Amino acid sequence: MTDIATPTSRWPAPEMCGLTEVAEILGVSRQRASQIVKSPEFPDPVQVIAAGSLWAQPEVKLYAESLPPAGQRRPGPTGPRWYYIEVAYHDPTDPRPAPGFVAWVGQAANNTAADTEAAEETRRLHPHATRIETWASRVVSETKARRLQADITAGTLDPDWWLNQGR
Repeated sequence: MTDIATPTSRWPAPEMCGLTEVAEILGVSRQRASQIVKSPEFPDPVQVIAAGSLWAQPEVKLYAESLPPAGQRRPGPTGPRWYYIEVAYHDPTDPRPAPGFVAWVGQAANNTAADTEAAEETRRLHPHATRIETWASRVVSETKARRLQADITAGTLDPDWWLNQGR
């Protein structure tokens, strides 16, 4: 009798896990897991589908192993963190009624310092700008910051895509 190969034996795929499995691996509730997956230290999802994000299970397990034992507080980040900020501004010399946007990526000690840096960069690029305000602000991993910087430099940044990532 001939054995029939199953699809998993013919096409090995990485073990994937969704939010429920992430919660189980980390030993937390789904609600807490949904907060954890948004942190810049958590592995990026390998796939995003209509039902949600999927992560490589081995990466999630490695992340779980890096956490301190239950009950011990994890030390906060030391040094500057990477920020991605969308700044909205109005330029009275521009006839368009819609606000302009500037994407800023950089390192800062905290969110307030990052907002200040982004506003200063906006003033430098658009000296007539008024009503400068932070439109969106995200702490991102260094990897994502580098990708954002490359997209900004190349002029291929899609702010809606980045803002909808929720990370």
